Amino acid sequence: MEGKTWVKWTVTFEPSRDQELILSWLSDLSPRGLWEIDEQTVVAYFDEAPRKTQLPDGVISLKKEIELDRCWAETWRSFFRPIRLGRRIVVRPPWEKSVPDTVDVVIYPAYAFGTGDHPTTALCLTHLERYLRPGLDVLDIGSGSGILAILAAKLQAGKIVTLDNDRLAITEIRRNMALNELGKERIEYRLTELADLTGSFDLIVANIGLKYHLDQLPAMFERLRDGGRLILSGFEVEDTARLAEKARTIGLTEEARQIATGWSSLVYNKKGSGS
Repeated sequence: MEGKTWVKWTVTFEPSRDQELILSWLSDLSPRGLWEIDEQTVVAYFDEAPRKTQLPDGVISLKKEIELDRCWAETWRSFFRPIRLGRRIVVRPPWEKSVPDTVDVVIYPAYAFGTGDHPTTALCLTHLERYLRPGLDVLDIGSGSGILAILAAKLQAGKIVTLDNDRLAITEIRRNMALNELGKERIEYRLTELADLTGSFDLIVANIGLKYHLDQLPAMFERLRDGGRLILSGFEVEDTARLAEKARTIGLTEEARQIATGWSSLVYNKKGSGS
């Protein structure tokens, strides 16, 4: 790889713009590395410049640079350090050492898949630590890197099923399961939609977005066992009231809500009976 150069894009967008849409647009261009610098900035690296593409609404600037391979590797690794969450969770890339006496989750950073650094992912991880008990069956909707399902396995969940409609996610889940020394049978990953899923679960976690939650809340309710919990995130604070009202009308009881840097999460119980 000596002498190789990378195409580096630095994308800045309006603070009110949905960051997930920007990440989705960039990931569709097949970058080799993609991560969030802050709430308004995303950096992507490509083997070669993507073909001419139309910028999404809300993009303020797109800075294009050429960077040497050595610089890319050092920059890539410098952005991913162990992250401590909740009481005992540590999320780390595979090149960092494990931390004793923690729930150790190893995630290889790739594309737009979750590494624990985004507030919504962090919220879901801490909720799982609080509410998941050994033996409970878990459904992870929009699994991405598989980080939530892997934490569920580390917390000794029972059956674990993940759903995603992105084929790249399956590759990332398999890689991260191997990094965490989980057998391929431990987490069942499906490239399908919620409507095509059968069975029920004690705990469902969905870190996707407001529109998906509003559309799919009834289906999630049907898949949730009595006394089970539903963890929702991926939406901004100003959207919380709208989602909470929809949840109330279908019979979910709110247990908790949490906010982190403009993002929100909600935890619900079905029929109000504790699990």
